[in-house]
Amino acid sequence: MAQKAPVSALDSNVPAAASDDPRVRNRFAAADEALAAGLTDTAAGLYEVLSKDFQHIAPLYERARLGLASCRLERNNPTGAIEVLGPLPESPSRQIRLAIAHTILGVRLGPGESLNTINPASLSATDIPWYHIARGLIAVATDTLDSFQTAQAEFASARAQYADKAQHYQEQHVRMLDYLARLKIGNPSAQELDKLIEQLRESMTGHDNDPLGFKFAKELAIALYKRDRAAEAVHILRQRSYMPANERDETDLLIGFILAPADNPGKADIRQSPESRLALYRVLANKADPELQRLALHKLADAVGRLPESTDNPAPEIYKTLTDLANAAPDPRTIDLLNLVRARIMFTVRAYSQAERAANDLLERPGSELRADALRILASAAWQTGATRRAAEHLTQLQSLMTGHDQVRTALIAADCFFLAAQGPSGDPTAYPLAAAAYAAIQPRLPTPGERSNTLFLRIQCELLAGNGDNAARILATATADGAEGVGAPGILRCEWALVEWLRTHNRANEAAERLARVFERHRADMDADFSIRFLWQQALFAYTSGDTTKAALLADQIAGAVEKLPPTTPSDLLSQTQTILSKVSLLKARAVLASDPGAARTIFDELRKKFPTEEAVAASYLVEGRSLAAHGEHERALTIFLDACQFYPRQSAQPFADYGAEALFEAAQQYIAIGKNNGLDQTVDPAGEKATGKSRATYQSTGKTPVVLAIETLKKFATDYPNHKLAGTARLQQAALFRIATDYDDALFIYDQLRSELPDNTAARWQAELGRADCLFAKAMLGAVMHSASATPGGTPPGAPRTAVTPAIVNTAFGPAVAAYVGLFNLPSAPPDLKAEAGCKWSFALAARHPDPQGSGLTQDNIAREADEARWQVIFRTIKDASASTRLGPNGRYWVARALMELAASCKMRGLTDDAAKAYSLLLEYNREVQNTPERVLPGQNSAKAELARLTRETTPTANAATR
Repeated sequence: MAQKAPVSALDSNVPAAASDDPRVRNRFAAADEALAAGLTDTAAGLYEVLSKDFQHIAPLYERARLGLASCRLERNNPTGAIEVLGPLPESPSRQIRLAIAHTILGVRLGPGESLNTINPASLSATDIPWYHIARGLIAVATDTLDSFQTAQAEFASARAQYADKAQHYQEQHVRMLDYLARLKIGNPSAQELDKLIEQLRESMTGHDNDPLGFKFAKELAIALYKRDRAAEAVHILRQRSYMPANERDETDLLIGFILAPADNPGKADIRQSPESRLALYRVLANKADPELQRLALHKLADAVGRLPESTDNPAPEIYKTLTDLANAAPDPRTIDLLNLVRARIMFTVRAYSQAERAANDLLERPGSELRADALRILASAAWQTGATRRAAEHLTQLQSLMTGHDQVRTALIAADCFFLAAQGPSGDPTAYPLAAAAYAAIQPRLPTPGERSNTLFLRIQCELLAGNGDNAARILATATADGAEGVGAPGILRCEWALVEWLRTHNRANEAAERLARVFERHRADMDADFSIRFLWQQALFAYTSGDTTKAALLADQIAGAVEKLPPTTPSDLLSQTQTILSKVSLLKARAVLASDPGAARTIFDELRKKFPTEEAVAASYLVEGRSLAAHGEHERALTIFLDACQFYPRQSAQPFADYGAEALFEAAQQYIAIGKNNGLDQTVDPAGEKATGKSRATYQSTGKTPVVLAIETLKKFATDYPNHKLAGTARLQQAALFRIATDYDDALFIYDQLRSELPDNTAARWQAELGRADCLFAKAMLGAVMHSASATPGGTPPGAPRTAVTPAIVNTAFGPAVAAYVGLFNLPSAPPDLKAEAGCKWSFALAARHPDPQGSGLTQDNIAREADEARWQVIFRTIKDASASTRLGPNGRYWVARALMELAASCKMRGLTDDAAKAYSLLLEYNREVQNTPERVLPGQNSAKAELARLTRETTPTANAATR
């Protein structure tokens, strides 16, 4: 408890940099894969959360915001993209995306905003296609023939970038941007558009039934659309009496786009436009040109939106229609595309099982060009549902379809997913070896030493978490010996630290200490301040736990000196932890000197509490000091310390250490109990007592309460204030036990009955409550029996008091509940053997405690003894005669079995059944002979049984009797 919650700078698990942490890397990977698969709404949600989580880590924040801006642009929301990009620093990535957003909004770029200053060769693989898209849109915005041809070339370059990576969704998206650009991005004024509309109407005159007239109609529809007259634009297209066959599908596509402008929140979109969807369905059903079909499918998928709860969401309708079309389509490429879009649509509305079904439909078709897209959707669906191992398996398949950097990146993410699949309470540890193998395979292919170092660290962690510490040591030795892994000293130190921690926590402290000393000596010159402090701290802990408190105290001083001399260039995360480190070092030193010099330790505790009042080490220090005082019998002073902690860390405290207040309150109750035992549980503390000093003494004098009463009240407060604490059940059990000591049996029974109804079955606390209740019923019955005996004795009733008309039958009835409780526990199959032995023996005591009742019940003294002995025989034959039970008996169970045997022998002897008495003693001795090679199973009382058996033998042997006479 004193070292609870170590700070990050002294943590046992050395964290990777945020950008290298598997969880961080996989969260970004999930967003990137969702965006690559066309799942822009899901990707946007992931980037949004990432930007909030890492708003104080500049590179990660910028990466998340750029990803979010990309999602906004792909959803045709340029205003939202500009808002996201606003707080980011200037960079080519930001400049490119801003240029796209402004161009879509019709804003002419100034000289400072142009892309002429950007060298495309210096851009990342992610930004290169965005650069070409931006140049293409800018060219379209100039609205000339030359610029249109330039735009076509730029869009083709962007598509080629995605085609090389098998990112078919992105390739289709660029194609749609090209199409939309022709529809929307030209920036004529309203007057120019009105003039163009009139000219086109005139040009259509006389051309109702020829191709030229239809060409004019298309241009007129686009101009009307740009003038926000969508319904009129569609009417123009539909009223044409002449439409060439090769133009029909493009016209339907144009109608679908016009009626579903997803970038305009103020207008109808495809969710509210069945007519738009029908037009796009016709493009698909007519077996149109594959390029037009791709655009129609892309528009259907892109416009669904994340509205799974909405009744007007068209996703189920589109999914069913595309399923029907896929079953009827003859062209394999069209079938694959239909299946992929089905998967995308259902993923978008979070219907993951249907999305996976559609993606698997695609994968079942051999040779599909869209396998990579389907695997991305499957990996994203698995990630969203928490199935990280399945995500890893899909990513492993995906990497086989990729090359170069993309393949390495995907393989690394797959390894991370295996790693994450093994972690957590419900994790699968068998995934650790898979992750280790994946990291080993990818490590040599990583481009930088930092990445190779981090991967080696994760590989070592996998081996350690899988329990293969020796294998981890061999891997690390190879990396250290020849440098083949390309890992520098910092990476080696991280791995060594993890290995030392593993050895220490697996009871191999000597190995850990020796390894730590070797590493510290070998790499002392390579250590930065962070690792130097870490290794000194670990050495101090080893010294303390091995009993070398002098060395531990000296090392604590070294650590404090190193922390206080940290240079300003020290990383900020370490500098921010200096107060926490110093407080923990001070606590360690106090613990080290506590045994040899309590006065010096007390001084350190006082300084610690003055210098670091808000640190967790201070909260722990109260428990450390109080427990040390209690262990040396100074219960009054310990109580004062614990009451101070309760005051500083109450239940509703703003301090984050209320758990320490709970522990201190429980410990205070224990001290009240100890003080009560030392002074007589029913007495107030002697005011003249040498140890009766301090706040607790004043408490007794001011309240007039005995320690046992104060203990009961403290335990009640603990159970009330901290009902979910791990010690709450123990506190209530102790409270009930104190009520029993105070002969307040009704209150004790009330608590036991509550615990029986609240505690889970077959737990240690539940068994204690059950047995405590039975003991309480027995004690209550015994009290009644004593009172009856007193009232039945002449002179036992005070003068003038009425005689209590209590018969033996009434007294015996009071034992009934206790007998029933003990019998119930003894016969319960799930009860532990030790508990059954104790309950069975006490059952015999309850039977034996009854009074003879000569008036009608037939319960004589002999009958009472015989029934008690029968109960004892059952205890014996169900334990030492039952091998399975006897092997599981603990010390408590063996004590009660031995006591049952000895009580049985004594009772038989008293009743004159000397053969039975001898048999009982012999059973104990025979059993111990059988288990003499396993001392932990031997029953106590062997010498007494041997002596009693010898005495019985002498008393019953005629020769011995004659000699005695």
